[in-house]
Amino acid sequence: MSAPKNKSSESISPDRRVEPEREVLSRRAHAIRIEIVPWTTISIVLVIASLWIILRLLPVILVLVGALMIVGALGPVIEWLERRGMRRGTATRACGVA
Repeated sequence: MSAPKNKSSESISPDRRVEPEREVLSRRAHAIRIEIVPWTTISIVLVIASLWIILRLLPVILVLVGALMIVGALGPVIEWLERRGMRRGTATRACGVA
């Protein structure tokens, strides 16, 4: 005579057995919650404002960079002319004309 079939959780095959917590989670609809905290909002606004300001000031920044490159290139020439006895203003005008 065989043992009576028991409908308890032990008689369920191991691959079909589900823990109670997992069973509840698997029945629940999977939803993604996105919570935006105030610091994130402030950070995004600051980044956008900074990019806007940089884009508005880009022409000014490019002119300043160009001027610094010219000064760096002409500085040694003007100093050489000063050592030869020419005043700085005159040496600068001479480099500008040339």
